[in-house]
Amino acid sequence: MSDARERKKVLISGGTGLVGSVLVPRLLAKGYQVLVISRRKERIPRDAVPIVADISDRGWIAKCTDVVKDVDHLIWMAYSIAGDPEKDGRATFSGLVEAVHALQVRDVIFLGSTGVYGQNPAAGLYSEGSKKVADTNYAKDKISAVEFLRDQSARFRATVLHPSCIYSADSRRVEYYRKLLASVYLVYRNDGSGTYNIVHTEDVVDAILGAMSRETGAAFEEYIVNGETLRFRDWIRHIEQWCGYEDKKMLPPYLQPVCRGPVRQILSRWGYRSPAKMPALKASLFEKEIVFSTEKIKNHLGWYPKKKLAESLP
Repeated sequence: MSDARERKKVLISGGTGLVGSVLVPRLLAKGYQVLVISRRKERIPRDAVPIVADISDRGWIAKCTDVVKDVDHLIWMAYSIAGDPEKDGRATFSGLVEAVHALQVRDVIFLGSTGVYGQNPAAGLYSEGSKKVADTNYAKDKISAVEFLRDQSARFRATVLHPSCIYSADSRRVEYYRKLLASVYLVYRNDGSGTYNIVHTEDVVDAILGAMSRETGAAFEEYIVNGETLRFRDWIRHIEQWCGYEDKKMLPPYLQPVCRGPVRQILSRWGYRSPAKMPALKASLFEKEIVFSTEKIKNHLGWYPKKKLAESLP
C-alpha cells in the first residue's frame, strides 16, 4: 500500500508498551510511516522509524526534530509513575507540550485514563463530563495534558481517550493477579460485589484508529473507552479458573493471622492457598457500583468493544 493517504506520518510515544505493541504493527500494515520514540532502539519494530530518546529528560525533543519536523498524527501514550514527580510529569505531560510546540502537528491523540475521575471515586455512572479529581500525581499530569490540548484545539484536532483498566492475557494487570492468586485467595469485605471496569488492548487500539479518522465532533473531544463492567469477584474468579487455582485447597479465614511469611510459603508448597484481606483502598474501591459510560464514543466513532474477558482468558 503506497497511496498518499496511507503514507501519512504517525509519531508515537509509548509505542513499545502494552497498547503500542499492538498499535504499531497495525499502523504499519495499513501503510502508515510510523515513527516510535523509545529509550531502547532494540524494542522498536524493524519497519518503524526509531527515535531514540528519553522523554523524561530535558532537551529530548532535539533528538526527535533531527528525524522529523512535521507529522500527520501524534499519538501520546507514554506515562510514568516511577515516583519522581518531575520526571513522571515530563513523561506524561511536559514531553507532550514540547512535542506539540516543536513540530508541525495536524492531529493529536492522547491516551488518558478513567483514573482522572479519582483514585477512589464515589459510586455512580461516569461520563466524559463528570468532574475530574487530581488526587494523585498521575491524575494531575493526565488532567494537565487534557486541559493543554483543549486550549490548543484551534491549532489542530485533538482527541483524548480515557480507557478503563486495560488488559490482555500477557498484561501486567493479569500477571499481577496471576502471581497473587497462586498462593492466596481474597477475603472480601462485602463479597466482592462491586464493579470492575476493563477494556482489552485490541479494543483500545480500535478506538485510537477510529479517533485518527474521526469526522464528527468538535476540534477537541474526550471519549471514555470501557469494554465491559463486571463484578470484581467475577474478575478474580475468572483468573483463578484460567490458571487452574480453584483446584488448590483453601485454608479457612480464621487461620489468616498465621498465614504470613515462611508459613505461607510452606502452605503453598503443600498445595494450599491462604486467605488474604484486600488492602483497604482496593476493598473500598471494588465494593462500589462504578460504571463508565461509552455512549459518546459509540455515537461519534461507531466504536464497540469486541473482546470479552471470557474469550480473552479462555
